[in-house]
Amino acid sequence: MGKCGALISSSQAVQFFERVTWKLLDMDIFVLEGEGAARVGRHMSIVEGYDLVDVKTCGPYMHKSVTR
Repeated sequence: MGKCGALISSSQAVQFFERVTWKLLDMDIFVLEGEGAARVGRHMSIVEGYDLVDVKTCGPYMHKSVTR
């Protein structure tokens, strides 16, 4: 993630820093559009097994929903 300029936010980040485990998690990944975003997307689908289920645009921002 760091090589792509990505930032992980939400309960996934809190769980990591608090060293706890929750049953239900969400994860927000912020990354600038371009090659870094493409690399993160490929990694999340190929390595981590997530599927893209929704893409929404709001002004200059893009929101992609994934499921595992």
